[in-house]
Amino acid sequence: MNIISIKPEQCRRWHFADRSAFEFGDIHKLGLDIKNNGQVEPVIIREIENDQFKYEVIAGSRRHKACLEMGLPLKAMVKNVSDHEAFFMQLRENEKQPISDYSRGIHFNSLVENNKATVAELAQLMQCSKEKIYHLLSFANVPSQIWDAVTNMSKVSCRSASTINTLANKGEQYV
Repeated sequence: MNIISIKPEQCRRWHFADRSAFEFGDIHKLGLDIKNNGQVEPVIIREIENDQFKYEVIAGSRRHKACLEMGLPLKAMVKNVSDHEAFFMQLRENEKQPISDYSRGIHFNSLVENNKATVAELAQLMQCSKEKIYHLLSFANVPSQIWDAVTNMSKVSCRSASTINTLANKGEQYV
């Protein structure tokens, strides 16, 4: 395992990252912890061809953001992985600090819409039914004005999102 130290400014978040900004937690506190105690676990990155960034953060977005905020070097492992492999890495990373159904649903929708995964593949990867994946995907179809009214989307289950979506599709008076 080869760990390098890089400037966090050289990295961007993977465009299929699954953790929504409201689930990042206290980044300043994490940054102070890294500053005082060191970065215990490296992030996983891959090289990209981009004029502005050299790397893409696959796993460890919170650590990346904390180091960026604090002006600290970022410890990272460079891996040459496909989007499909990156998806698995991200799933394993999020077992440590789970993400909400909302974030997972928006992420899965992005994967399906960009032909990176099918509903059947996601169900198999998550070891759940296709129905649950469809419930998760419904988060992306709920009108944004409803999400704007919700103060904490992490409290909304995928089944609730599916019900909200069904009602919203009945017409504006239901929205």
